[in-house]
Amino acid sequence: MSSSLPTHKWFIRLNLILISGCVRIADECNIINVYLRYGHHEALVTTVDIQGRVNTAPMGIELLNVEGHNYILVQPYINTETYRNLLNTREAVINVTSDVMLYYYSLFNPSRLGYESSRCVRPPRISGYVDLYVEGLVEEVNIVNDRAYIKLKPLLCVRGCGSNLAFSRANALVIEALTQYTKLPALISLGYLDEVRRRFEVVKYAREVVGRIGNKDLVEVVEVIYHKCLDVVRNLLI
Repeated sequence: MSSSLPTHKWFIRLNLILISGCVRIADECNIINVYLRYGHHEALVTTVDIQGRVNTAPMGIELLNVEGHNYILVQPYINTETYRNLLNTREAVINVTSDVMLYYYSLFNPSRLGYESSRCVRPPRISGYVDLYVEGLVEEVNIVNDRAYIKLKPLLCVRGCGSNLAFSRANALVIEALTQYTKLPALISLGYLDEVRRRFEVVKYAREVVGRIGNKDLVEVVEVIYHKCLDVVRNLLI
């Protein structure tokens, strides 16, 4: 099943954006070729519902190039708020960052996230250690089983203040643990129990390594993630 911009109001909005000079794909948004050069990446996707309420969620993203134009592919599960918001309001900000604390806050303490206004879309940008902001519109939605494959057209790409972080195995492993945690409910609902157990082993490995090489903050965070995962899978491990 697919969906493209379905109503007249969205074409009106797109025309207003074009007039305002927000679309800069040919020039400024070529920068995403650098930031997203290794295939699948993680980011924080900010959306709003029809009442304007903000939702931020960690999500895998990929860069697509179609006939010389860049697009970003996001793949939310269809039972998520991100999917519903993208379907209904059709706008998003992709916040590209390597700072695990922003991912952690988005899942477990969203009040800790700060926001600032975007230029071209209603969803705000996340304030703080963000490398790149990509403001975009939904151009195409395809549904395959329990997932949506949503193609976003970048309108504006703006560098943030940066993650300002040397590569950290502990930081990367905590992001991996968070990623596995977000997948567990859907895998359980589909009955993929062996996959659930495998992913829980990844979380356990991350916990063990971060406990050795991470600082106090990351150790505390990975402990929270581990116990959240344990709550989800406890009955499956009996």
